[in-house]
Amino acid sequence: MIKQTMPPRTSEHIELSKLGEKGERAYRPLIALNLRLAYPDRTLLDGVSLTINQGEKIGLIGLNGSGKSTLLKILSGEVSPEAGTVSGGATVGFLPQNFDPDRERTVGEVITDGVRPLINGLAEYKTMSTRLAVNPTLLDDRDFADRYSRLESFLSANNGFFIEEKAREILKGLGVHRQDEDLLQATVGNFSGGEIIRIGLARALLSGPDALLLDEPTNHLDLRSRRWLGQFLKKWPSGLLVVSHDRHFLDQVTNQTVELAAGKLSAYGGNYSFYLEQKGLEEEARQRKETRMVREVRKAGKEKERLQERLAHSARRDLSQKPEDNDRFRAHYFKERAEKSAGGRRTKADRKAGELQKQLKEVKQKKPRRITPALEESEAHQRKLIIMARNLSCGYKGRTILSEINLTVFKGDRLAIFGDNGSGKSTLLKGLIGAPEVIISGERMTAEGLKLVYLDQNYALVDRKASVLDNLSGTTPQLSPQERRNHLARFLFSSTQEVQKIAGRLSGGEIARLSLAMVTASPIDLLVMDEPTNNLDIPTIEEIEIALADFEGAILIVSHDVVLLRNIGVNKAFYIKDGRLSQLKTSPLDEEEFLDELIGGGE
Repeated sequence: MIKQTMPPRTSEHIELSKLGEKGERAYRPLIALNLRLAYPDRTLLDGVSLTINQGEKIGLIGLNGSGKSTLLKILSGEVSPEAGTVSGGATVGFLPQNFDPDRERTVGEVITDGVRPLINGLAEYKTMSTRLAVNPTLLDDRDFADRYSRLESFLSANNGFFIEEKAREILKGLGVHRQDEDLLQATVGNFSGGEIIRIGLARALLSGPDALLLDEPTNHLDLRSRRWLGQFLKKWPSGLLVVSHDRHFLDQVTNQTVELAAGKLSAYGGNYSFYLEQKGLEEEARQRKETRMVREVRKAGKEKERLQERLAHSARRDLSQKPEDNDRFRAHYFKERAEKSAGGRRTKADRKAGELQKQLKEVKQKKPRRITPALEESEAHQRKLIIMARNLSCGYKGRTILSEINLTVFKGDRLAIFGDNGSGKSTLLKGLIGAPEVIISGERMTAEGLKLVYLDQNYALVDRKASVLDNLSGTTPQLSPQERRNHLARFLFSSTQEVQKIAGRLSGGEIARLSLAMVTASPIDLLVMDEPTNNLDIPTIEEIEIALADFEGAILIVSHDVVLLRNIGVNKAFYIKDGRLSQLKTSPLDEEEFLDELIGGGE
């Protein structure tokens, strides 16, 4: 069991003891040593150690399923490892991916959970101030005066006098708002799932802990909120450990990177771009080593063959000789001696070849495991109009979401749709492709025989009750069983156990990989994607970028991953505001100019 000499404290444990002698904030580190956690089929953490100090902003990256979320839960105290220590006395603020508060509570109650001592201290201070206004002589009471002074120092050092204003500021920055009621008094159950996650993020930020742990904090944020969060965290005074697949965000916020792979943690000295450069150098070194090991294995094999040939030749020579009787004893002695020596050389050669083979295998195992998707475009609509919308309106029963939509999509187009959360981006995609749940009016035309694939952010095309192989089989009647297995292997579903696994037991990243396998198995004209990378790790996103960049069909995408959009060549961007669609003057290829225009709401 874990040996926790000084367990991590949530921000509810913040008391007056957090202040130094002069009332300043006293930061404490979060120290994890030799953490270990294993399951029957794999080891997640194998002697992991990590320290988070004041001012350190660490990006934690790794493949899906490598244990990143589990490590954060251990550091927050939610999960106990089999061995290791967590110490340092740091207060911890934690945003998990699946933040799920009581829906009956108000936003104000939830967001101030982590600053309860400040809320209680402020209430006590106000009560004492009221009493003091009536009776100033209370300051003559040493106990009263000391308590009042310490409360004032505590609240001042932790911005407790402005805690409500700070809460509103954070919620506004994260895009959580209500026009018809006091936001802090609104019931959590009246907000969407994405808004609730943002409320959880605001809760963690407001708590002001010594160590802030964030698990995919940008998943439910639009670009404006992402930029606000990035700027907020750049000024964050205490420690930060963040898991994110948003490379632009990591570059903006972090000053260190750690990678979790095969149960081990490797540290790098800079942000994600610096990490990427170092990984490139490591892979080049690995490839050079693999090349050298291949040569050494071949050389050892040839030496072994030559030795065996010499021994065979010697044996044939001995058989051809017929020594005299008085020399037979001597010949027998030298033959045994030669055979013993030859056996030793053979054993030594076998051992050397075996060791080299083992070393080569270890080097190859360090090669990054990547998906290898390949998108094949249909030949039916070369240089043709694929979709056209004129004065299109989209909505649902009794409610119009979008109006006067004008958009054309040709073969080879790369179009991205932007807008604030809830602006109607998903509704527009569904309306353009003719999804039955969206009611449309106006003119909508699609090319005859259009081969279209829609990948939504919930991966609804995956049957959670069916196996991985059965899911693919249902969409690929034209493929043979072996072709299906080969296709799944490109998406890292290789073994029989992996392809027979029920989809409902897959992780979020695995579900995303299966969805991509299903939509890329047949030629298509138009690929429509709604936040396709939300649950993917960075290496997988990078492989998808390669496939999408080579795809010659049309792409219509909703995504806040600016790096992805730039790398797949999105050259037209549109923005939804007040139910209308307009084209931006810039595109993701314009980088900072595009971000400035986008943050400005397309103006």
